Amino acid sequence: MFPDARLIFILGKGGVGKTVVAAAAALWRARCAEEVLLVEIETQDFGVYFHQTPLSYEGIAVAPHLTVASINAHDAFTEYATGRLGSHALYRTLFDNRFVHYFLDATPGINALMCLGKIWSMTQTSRWDRILVDLPATGHGLGFLRAPWVVTDAVPRGPLYEHGMAIRSTLHDRAQTRALIVTLCEELPVRETLDIAQALRTSVQMALGPVVANRRRPPVIPAAVHNEWGTFRQAHATDPEWRPYLDAATFALRHEARQHQQEQTLAAAFGDQLRFLPELPPSSTGLAGAMAQAMEAWQ
Repeated sequence: MFPDARLIFILGKGGVGKTVVAAAAALWRARCAEEVLLVEIETQDFGVYFHQTPLSYEGIAVAPHLTVASINAHDAFTEYATGRLGSHALYRTLFDNRFVHYFLDATPGINALMCLGKIWSMTQTSRWDRILVDLPATGHGLGFLRAPWVVTDAVPRGPLYEHGMAIRSTLHDRAQTRALIVTLCEELPVRETLDIAQALRTSVQMALGPVVANRRRPPVIPAAVHNEWGTFRQAHATDPEWRPYLDAATFALRHEARQHQQEQTLAAAFGDQLRFLPELPPSSTGLAGAMAQAMEAWQ
């Protein structure tokens, strides 16, 4: 299962594997022969998953059907202002000075609006079948998506208002835009995932796509032999040779029970939108590819 929407924003708490899930999802869809653009904001994090490739604002092809771009507010504002003025020389005269950039940095929502505007402009071309955007971690990511509302409320007319309203319209369009949340089956990430989903429905009014529970650990003991495990543990409970192994297994089983509890919480909240990815070796080399292969089971 993957959203039919063309524009997908990927959110999640820091540390849940959001960026590698974004890279894997893009690689998966590219392997399905879709033309995919993977976007990150103000960072160079994706390069580690694609042969250390340095990324650019306009995008670099990193695999067949897959292009990765790293956008930033400065270049996005330059592109926006130059397009409005029709002249790069006039832009340099009016805007290319530190006072204007100080003003822009101090104006709430402008930098995020410029980056969103760049992403929005990418949706206006037929070049891409999918555009996946890896947003900053939770609070910053939601703030990023709220930027068009902040700007249009502050500037109720003019080019910035029109730009913000066009972006808002795209974010609201459930046929075109969805959010994908990445989480872990742990208490704090699950709680934050529920908060993200609520904020998306209310303050951003964006349709929710899959919720991906990453790093799901396999059962410590297969269900078929749970009774045998209980008998074995009781029989060897006082054996000093077996004690370290029994303690380790008991600890792992407690973690498994907590994981199952959080899985149930996610399932109750998201139903058939919930998808799982297995725990994989913590190496960047080949991790996105292995995760993309695991995603194929979603179909």
